[in-house]
Amino acid sequence: MCDYIIAERGSKLGLPEAKVGLIPAAGGTKTLADKVGVSWAKRIILGGEVVSAEQALKIGLIEEVVDQGFAKIVAVSLANKVAGQGPVAVAAARKLIEDSPNLNLDEHLKRERAATLGLVGGSEQLEGVAAFLAKRAPGWAQDDDD
Repeated sequence: MCDYIIAERGSKLGLPEAKVGLIPAAGGTKTLADKVGVSWAKRIILGGEVVSAEQALKIGLIEEVVDQGFAKIVAVSLANKVAGQGPVAVAAARKLIEDSPNLNLDEHLKRERAATLGLVGGSEQLEGVAAFLAKRAPGWAQDDDD
């Protein structure tokens, strides 16, 4: 349920709940299956398989493997990149991305158009363009009601 998942070399990832008579909660069975596919989700959840960071990268469970001691540095760097984008645009894009598996293309495009039209001409979009043209960092409003 993360925007990005980073693991350090040598890390092991798994969902061991079935070993103690439980199942992954908080959406773990769905989010894992959505991320890596049903077969890998079954191997990890039903079989109690633990995967290395390198294998997790291959199956799409994580996006990046970094050297030990660097996960927090890379995660903060990625978070800072997101924080530098238009917050309303980021929220709209995140929602569209998260909803996309449940929508057909026509419905997704309809929602995407609506989100785009909601952003065009708003203070965030105007500030973003002005900052780009002036070759400066944008000054995003803290409480943008657009």
